[in-house]
Amino acid sequence: MFMGNTCDATTVKDRLTDLKGRFGISRTIFVGDRGMLSAANVAALGVEGYQYISSLPTRGKLFFELKAEAIAEDSSCDGRFILTTDAADLSVQQVISSYKDLKHVEAAFDELKNFIEIRPVYHYNEHRVRAHVFICVLSYLLERVLELTLKHAGIEMTARRALQELQSIQMVTSEIDGHLLHGPTEGSEAARSILNALGVAIPKATLTALAPVADAQPLEKPCGAERTLF
Repeated sequence: MFMGNTCDATTVKDRLTDLKGRFGISRTIFVGDRGMLSAANVAALGVEGYQYISSLPTRGKLFFELKAEAIAEDSSCDGRFILTTDAADLSVQQVISSYKDLKHVEAAFDELKNFIEIRPVYHYNEHRVRAHVFICVLSYLLERVLELTLKHAGIEMTARRALQELQSIQMVTSEIDGHLLHGPTEGSEAARSILNALGVAIPKATLTALAPVADAQPLEKPCGAERTLF
């Protein structure tokens, strides 16, 4: 976490040192967009023994006038991007695939902002802001665990979709002949598949006797206070 109005490119050096010190990973390749890879950051990567993959700008700056030659040159770059890396042992496909993995980072931020609602932050003390962000990031971690667990079980589904499907399983209570029947609805097939993949059993229905009314006749065959039906 950084203070507001902090430029992304200024955060790289300290984060490299932090990652190396905390995790001790033998090889790390830093993947970033063109705004992160300043000359100073490239130098910092080399000092810490990290390699990198980044995109390069394909267009220069236009100032308040149309230049036909520049437009034609820029148009030739439409739909293309240029990558740079010092990890010479990686194949071209590995470099491209690693760079495109940044989409998962972007998707994570989108999920944090729009579904988990990390903002606005209604806290003004630093420790409360950090606690709020921690809880939001932990929530996203649980989402990813859910998605990866489902994927391992052959179910390609986002966490958001899975939660929507699970809403079809509701606990309901019905009164039947002086007893309360409390149990889950059947739910959708997708919801049952999700619970099965997660190893979560649907609760069994139970039957609970109601308190007898003063002038009511006793049942011929009273049941226990609570009994599992199925």
